[in-house]
Amino acid sequence: MESTQRVALVTGGAKGIGRGIVLHLAAAGWKVAFCDTDQAAGEQLVAGSEHSILFVQGDVASEPDVERIVSQAVNWAGA
Repeated sequence: MESTQRVALVTGGAKGIGRGIVLHLAAAGWKVAFCDTDQAAGEQLVAGSEHSILFVQGDVASEPDVERIVSQAVNWAGA
């Protein structure tokens, strides 16, 4: 059976527009993983959310970080 769960990965998701996108998608029923360089802001967003979201600290300018972020998001989402 194919899953109809929508999954998103948002970069820069701990603050500003990115944070708004994370919250909007999660409220709409999406499974949302997000990354940011700001560890404290990312953890704060997860702690304050009533939705299932995943934060992965990392910098999208770093190839090893991107590989780790995507790997963790895929494993978490079950994709």
